[in-house]
Amino acid sequence: MKKLSLLILFCLSLFANNSFYQNGNLVTLTPLKEARDINNNSVKYYQTQYGQKVGVTNQILLKCNNDVDCTKTLNKYSFQNITKLTTTIYLITIFNSEDVFEVSKKLYEDENIQFAHPNFLKEKKRR
Repeated sequence: MKKLSLLILFCLSLFANNSFYQNGNLVTLTPLKEARDINNNSVKYYQTQYGQKVGVTNQILLKCNNDVDCTKTLNKYSFQNITKLTTTIYLITIFNSEDVFEVSKKLYEDENIQFAHPNFLKEKKRR
């Protein structure tokens, strides 16, 4: 039993970097072998622990708390590009050398940011 527990912990640690926070819960992703380029952005594909397939680029979607000056908060960090979508929601482009999961976790842990996660690409399904 002890060996099984250690094996499970080891397997989980292999995918520790491929995770993000959603509604306060840590969601773990398993890398898939698929990849493609869309608009000069490399897209890597993952499967969530719930079986959903998602694509990930170097963009992060984040929302600041309503009572916070988000531009002041974001100036603490270094990004390739910041696009303001609404008064509190931003699309952040990170440098290709950075890990989108690590940066989104760091942003999520900032007390002024309500949520931050990779900007997922999902496949359209026809009915």
